[in-house]
Amino acid sequence: MEARPRSSTTTHATALTRTASTNLGKARGMQVQGVNDLQFTTDLSSHLPQTYCIDQDHIFASDKSNGGGFVNLLAWSDTGDAFVAFAMTSAALYPDTKLDACSRKHDIIESHGTNDTVI
Repeated sequence: MEARPRSSTTTHATALTRTASTNLGKARGMQVQGVNDLQFTTDLSSHLPQTYCIDQDHIFASDKSNGGGFVNLLAWSDTGDAFVAFAMTSAALYPDTKLDACSRKHDIIESHGTNDTVI
């Protein structure tokens, strides 16, 4: 699909999904030196609306499993306000991950199966 240049008469919704790693350090390969996924996602979320026809009121973050854990981290980060809402499926939400409890208010949905024995 060819990207269209920015236009004031057209709006599109977008979702940022599938980050390479969360850098939470809970699973193999997640601690990557020199990689800052929060910064990359923040840069991307500000670059895309400046480059393409994207309505900034319709930018969401969504993913599953470890990516869902990253979405949760993104929601509570200093740059989480760049997103309208967050959605996670079977998110890897680790109880010892330190986040500022209730420091930010965001719309979030998280679904998880009751028979999930892995996450």
